[in-house]
Parts: sequence; C-alpha cells; structure tokens
Amino acid sequence: MADLKKILKLSPAPETELTYNQSVEYYTRYSNNAISENIKSEDKMLEIRVIKGKKMGIASTNLLDKKNILKTYDKAMQALKAGKKDKSIIPLTKKKKYNENNHYNEKTANYSPIDKANRLKEILSTTGDYKVSGLFTNGYSYYALANSNGVNCDYKSSSASVSFTVQGQAGSSSWQGEAANIDELDVKEIFNTAKKYAGLNKDAKDIKPGKYDVVLSPYAFEELIFFLLYYGLATLPYIEKRSAMNGKLGKKIASEKLTLYDNAFEPGAGGMPFDFEGTPRKKVMLINKGVLENFVHDRRTAKKMKTKNTGHSIGEPNTYGPIPMCPVFEGGKASPEEMIKSMKKGLYIRKLHYTNVLNPKELLVTGMTRDGVFMVENGEIKHAVKNLRFSDSLFNILSGIDMLGPVTAIDFDEGWGKIPWVKINGFNFTSKTEF
Repeated sequence: MADLKKILKLSPAPETELTYNQSVEYYTRYSNNAISENIKSEDKMLEIRVIKGKKMGIASTNLLDKKNILKTYDKAMQALKAGKKDKSIIPLTKKKKYNENNHYNEKTANYSPIDKANRLKEILSTTGDYKVSGLFTNGYSYYALANSNGVNCDYKSSSASVSFTVQGQAGSSSWQGEAANIDELDVKEIFNTAKKYAGLNKDAKDIKPGKYDVVLSPYAFEELIFFLLYYGLATLPYIEKRSAMNGKLGKKIASEKLTLYDNAFEPGAGGMPFDFEGTPRKKVMLINKGVLENFVHDRRTAKKMKTKNTGHSIGEPNTYGPIPMCPVFEGGKASPEEMIKSMKKGLYIRKLHYTNVLNPKELLVTGMTRDGVFMVENGEIKHAVKNLRFSDSLFNILSGIDMLGPVTAIDFDEGWGKIPWVKINGFNFTSKTEF
C-alpha cells in the first residue's frame, strides 16, 4: 500500500491531494456443473491532484517507486501550467475527525479457490438433470486519501458474492447473494432458490400487457431504486432546476409506507465513514413516510442551498454533484409468502433488467422482467408467464407500494444499502415478448 504521507512530502505544489485505490478480486467460474477457471485480479492506482491559485493539474500512476511518483508529479504540474484559470476551483478540505467503520473481514478477503471449491462440491456434484453455471467471487478494496491540509484517512472493506444459473429441461432461473462477511453467505440456500424457480419456470404463457399488482424481490426493486438515487435524489440537478424533484421538497412523492435514508454507519450495511474529499459522513433522512425531506450535500451544494455539508462528495473535480451511497429502506413485517398470498391476481417478479430512464424530468423508467415471472391467482403461484416490458413513472411506482417485507443488504459499489421485498399495486406493463 502507498505511504501517502511520504508521497505528499515530494510535492512541488502549494496544495496537493492524493487518492490511492487498491483492489484484489478472486473469481471462481463454473459451467456445466464443474468449475472451469479460477482468476485473480489485482489493481492499484495513485492519483495526484495539484492546485495553485485557480489552476489545477491531475495525473495518475500505478507505479509507486519514487522515480515514477516524481514523474507523475511533473505531469500534474505540466497539466496545471497548461490549463486555464478556473474560478470554480475550491481549496482542499481541512483535517476533521471521523468515526471508524469496519467492513473488512480477513477470511472473506483471502478466501481461497480450494475453500470455494469445497463449498461448491456438494452442489455441483448433485445437480441431477439440471445444468448449473455461475460465479463465486471474493476480495477486498482499499481507499486512502491525504492532502496538504492535514487530511489523512483510509478505509478497507471486503465482500463476497455467489450466483447460480440453473437450466432444466423445461426452463431456467438464477439467483444470487452477497455479503461483506463470507460466513453470512448461504451458498446452498442461494442455489436451492435458483433451482426451485428453474423448476417452476416452464411452459410460460402469454398474458396481456396492462396494470398488475406485483411482488418484487430486492434485486428487482434495486433496478428501479438506482434511478431514484442517481436521478431523483441527485442534488445538483435539483439546484440547477433540471430535476424531477423540483417543487416537491417537503411534499409527498411516494406511498407513506416508504421511508428511505442514507447512512454509512447502518448496522449490516453502510460504507466509508468519510466522503471522497475527507469530510465525515452523516446520516440523512431522504424520504420520510413518502415525503421528500432532504438531499445529501458536498461543500458546493451545501453552500448553494445554505445548509450543512453531509459528507457526500464524490470527489473533485466532478460535474455530477453529491449522491446517496448507502441507501437504507425501512422494511416491513410481511414475508414474501404473505405478500403473494395477499394478491387476488398479480405477478411475482424475480428480477428486472435492461432498465433505463426514458425521461429524467419525469423519472419515467423502462425495463424488462427476467429469470422467472409467475402468475398469482387467489394467493397462489399458478404458472410462469412470458417476459414483459414495463414503462412507468417512478412516482407512480413508489406511490403504489402497498406492503414491505424484509430487507436484503446489497452492494452499491461505494457502500452497502438495504433494499426490501415490496408489493406494488398497479405496476404498468406496456408490451410482451415471445420468451
């Protein structure tokens, strides 16, 4: 790992910021009921940002010896000298105290291919008539930040994930799971879930597009929440009056059953205790019982909205602004089975994909179902149906939330969130497929 204090001393600039990223990932891939390859991927990168007045230069390297670091400083200074003055450049942050947050597990970070093979052996050797493929990953990431104003902070986290695609004679399905601690990853249960719905996902029938009550798994709901976080709850578009949330702060935008906040210190989720400028992160209530209450902030947006910085910068320079990174939904007491039993007629949806935003100003989103869609009648799963395409406003979708179930921890890359099982009334499907 890079010694940022030592590297800072080599800087020729009045102000210097260093960021260092390192990641190690181990991949075990399997297909046709057998492990096919094991791969290790390792990456590291040091970025140097120098500031002098209203000019800035940036350069990066993955060679960390003194000679190459000095060359990188030289490139950054050349970029600074060649660049134009930019009045928007702000000074580097000053040193602050922040709470520690531990998401690193040594076993998870270094779980070996043999360890994974032993956990997969029973599954892959007893698949019967099913063909199984998938990916089992583990590893860790490390991020460090230091600047010439005394900021010096770092964060290390581990993660593991496993996925199974199960192909039967009549149909297929897949399921996945992920955790910061590999001991919390129930590999066999994840496989059994994929196998169960592969068996049910056969002889899919056509149904007419239209509005249906639906039960969505957390992985399906996550596909929709991505657009809420990165479009609806992005702060800079709101300030620049190009957001779907303009005019809605303090107003109801979703079902009163929905409460969402961002919290880097959430038990069982969370992430870095500081943002990408070194500012301590704070818990922020975003949507409280359906009412839009707050946005997250960095130094720039906090100043513009005359409020406090919540520690959500994605780093300087950027043109996107702060975003929630550890989204936590309050779950409900209903189990997925109880949600299904509550439907007179509706659909149980395992996953969504090919999702996209059609109109950011209206939060109009589209996408398709995958890996098993099932017709529910009088509280029972009756049969599989062919995949459907949906198009609807997120405001309509979130306002249709009728029931909430248990939450699942999901990795959002820059932090872990908690996403619930949901039952949504009147989910709008616009077309059907032939598969």
